[in-house]
Amino acid sequence: MFSYEIKQNLFEITSILSNVESLNKLELFDFENYYFTRLNESYKTLFYQAKIIYFEYFPLNSDEDETTPYWAIYFDMDFLFEKFVGHLLYKSGFDVKEQEKLQIYKSNYVTPDFVLYNERIVIDSKYTEYKQFGKSKSPNSQSIFQITNYMDNLNFEGSLVMIGNANENILFNNLMHGKSFNVISLDMGSDFDNLIDNFRFFNDNNKLNFEFSELESLPDEEEDNNSDKNSNNYKKAKQYLRNKEYLKAIDILDTLIPTKKILNDIGFAYFQLKEYDNAIKFFKKSISLEENCYAYDYLGRSCHFGKKDYDKAIAYYTNAINLIKNNKCKNNNPKRISYFYNNRGYSYRNNSEYFNAIKDFKKAITLNEDLSNKLLLEISRLEEYA
Repeated sequence: MFSYEIKQNLFEITSILSNVESLNKLELFDFENYYFTRLNESYKTLFYQAKIIYFEYFPLNSDEDETTPYWAIYFDMDFLFEKFVGHLLYKSGFDVKEQEKLQIYKSNYVTPDFVLYNERIVIDSKYTEYKQFGKSKSPNSQSIFQITNYMDNLNFEGSLVMIGNANENILFNNLMHGKSFNVISLDMGSDFDNLIDNFRFFNDNNKLNFEFSELESLPDEEEDNNSDKNSNNYKKAKQYLRNKEYLKAIDILDTLIPTKKILNDIGFAYFQLKEYDNAIKFFKKSISLEENCYAYDYLGRSCHFGKKDYDKAIAYYTNAINLIKNNKCKNNNPKRISYFYNNRGYSYRNNSEYFNAIKDFKKAITLNEDLSNKLLLEISRLEEYA
């Protein structure tokens, strides 16, 4: 990512050279053989920028094929990760002060990534993996020193936000500095849209904590019989759904006979657009024609994510589970059933019904071992409150 200063330099160089013709063609080795001293060091940045422009942003890949150009853009991932954490903090409703320069002595300043004055929490974000050392995990020594320094000088509680293989919140006791702070690791390899939509920080006794509802996607049901199923219009609508062009899909689906499946497709499109009231309306219409697990699942999701009405979400998931128990739901394989227990468990958790959440998570694991890693972690957290 180019800084503003570099962008200005590139623009100025391009302008200066726009009417200049090269009498002697420069080769790559002409640039490589140039050396800098203390007398010309100040031109080093401009020199390399001129090199980029001269070769038209395409350095040659000399290791493989000298005729093949390549180009790479480098991003400051620390900066991007910091902005991402800031976005999550703002979205969570905190009054956040970002990169604020704070005086601690007459001529000494510190600049934490984030300060939550109302909660008396200082936060440092690091695009560094929260790694395993021996039997336990630990931040690196530089990160530990920095956050404890902020805590000492500001007299605030501290939190480190890092990347990891799972979304975790672990209390770290730093014996050397005599401080304890919590480390929150974010699983950047998970569904990124889900992370942005459903991750929320909150204040937990002046410690930064989080909740994250990882609902599982339910496989689609078998399609019902409908004369429009094989029509070109329906095929086009399904293609729009696959391409995430949901408004175009809705325009076509609205013209078809409103069967259970058509209504579910419309409800799904509105759900993806985050128009939860419309999604609920069409899924309810689908159920009025015939009770089905697919509609109950997305009614639960719409109430959980969109309305934050966890009581209703729990009720809809329960309706789906009851359909399964009465053999009225298609494709009743164990993995599919596990998703309802998983999703209802998260609604129970967000509704502070921790015992019921643990019960559903354990049931989901018995039906689907693929859920065990993340749900065992949830269970271990909830057992402290249940």
